[in-house]
Amino acid sequence: MDALISIGKVALTIFEVVLLFNLMIVVHELGHYWAAKWRGLKVDRFQIWFGKPLWHKEVNGVKWGLGWIPAGGFVALPQMAPMETIEGGDASQRDALPKISPLDKIIVAFAGPLFSLLLAVVLAVIVNLVGTPMYTAEKTTTVGWVAEDSGAEEAGMQRGDKILKINDTPVDGWYASAGGVMSEVAFSEGPTVDVTVIPVGQTEPVVRTVPVAEKEKSGWFDRGMVRRLEIDGAVEAVVAGVTKGGPAERAGMLAGDRVVAVNDQPIEYSYQVTPFVDESEGKELTITVSRKLPQNEGVVLQTLKVTPQQPLSPEVLTERYMLGLGWGAGERTIEHPSVGSQISRSATAIFKMFGALLSPTSDVGVKDMGGPVAIGRGFYAMLSDDGWMKALALAVLINVNLAILNMMPLPVLDGGHIVMAIGEWIRKKPMSGRVLEVVQTGFAIALLSLMAYLTILDTKSFFGGGTREPLVFPQPEGVEEAPSEAAAQ
Repeated sequence: MDALISIGKVALTIFEVVLLFNLMIVVHELGHYWAAKWRGLKVDRFQIWFGKPLWHKEVNGVKWGLGWIPAGGFVALPQMAPMETIEGGDASQRDALPKISPLDKIIVAFAGPLFSLLLAVVLAVIVNLVGTPMYTAEKTTTVGWVAEDSGAEEAGMQRGDKILKINDTPVDGWYASAGGVMSEVAFSEGPTVDVTVIPVGQTEPVVRTVPVAEKEKSGWFDRGMVRRLEIDGAVEAVVAGVTKGGPAERAGMLAGDRVVAVNDQPIEYSYQVTPFVDESEGKELTITVSRKLPQNEGVVLQTLKVTPQQPLSPEVLTERYMLGLGWGAGERTIEHPSVGSQISRSATAIFKMFGALLSPTSDVGVKDMGGPVAIGRGFYAMLSDDGWMKALALAVLINVNLAILNMMPLPVLDGGHIVMAIGEWIRKKPMSGRVLEVVQTGFAIALLSLMAYLTILDTKSFFGGGTREPLVFPQPEGVEEAPSEAAAQ
């Protein structure tokens, strides 16, 4: 029964992802459809997804359909730029239709991005009203880990440093799409990054020039690591899970416990626990945890005796003392970001992304973009963990991106239609239909090829992680070794 319930939950979440995807596509295409109807254009077809229709129905002269390639959608408008090769249709029928003005073409083309932006605003209003979950790990700018013998360590970065700026950009979180430590480093250029920090134990900010981690070379179909510093953010010392058969589990530690002290020394962040474990040499630690009582009846302090151990596997960890636990993302709070901040952050993220893509000195490449599979995975993870509240916040970002991307002045995209209409207005005559069809078809094939390439990368990233060697600790006599997933501490 439990297996059936789990399968049902997965199926429901996948359905929700597909529903959200299609909502964004339908709203964008409805913008074109209603604008075309308003301006008196002939609407031949309204199709979600590309390719031969899996389902179609004609209503009031419009063929409504669902294609088999899940990569967008289109409204077939014969009086706009010719797209018979991609969308299907009869070129002779197009030639028999009355010509439309450049203004009509501009209005119809602009309506799609406009509706995407309006949907983003509507979703942002909902997020502002109902809130969106945020975790301490997302909001922190405090350093919780610095790689040993790394350029970051040599530059003076240390646990507890509070990051204020990356280069000249203020940061207010670790993972934010814009204004986050990771994103600002990823979009930066040059061999080093200027990091403004308040060092641990001090009050005045200092600027440290930190080398960027060397990016490993990867093949065409290997995504590799993004540009980064060899540091990570601090998270609260809240246990997400314990390794089966590990020291923490045997001592009675539970998921949800908050470590408040080790050997009577107060603890706030997980990185503060690490030195006690590393220096324990297998000696017993006294760990005090705060544990929530059932039915929200308060909290109780528990004192546990935990003896760190060196695991038997994986081999890379056999010389390291560990507790056998993983840290969570910290306290969950509900925040209500303003509509303006949601829209501006989303727009800033996409402009920075394309600025980095076009810069000859940037490490960001096409492989760092995410396709439909990556977006779907993001929605799936958020719907699984936090439901619609988190997914709607991501949908704001995606819709703003969809609006801006479609306004790029490239054939096939809405911005390309607008540029061609302006050119027609200036020249007083449209571009040759045959030339236009060749250009449109070429760019459409290039766009679909890019989507296919990103889909391959996304799929490989999803399935290419391999199987991690389980974390196994020595067991007392008479107790079998219990393998588990690797834990963080």
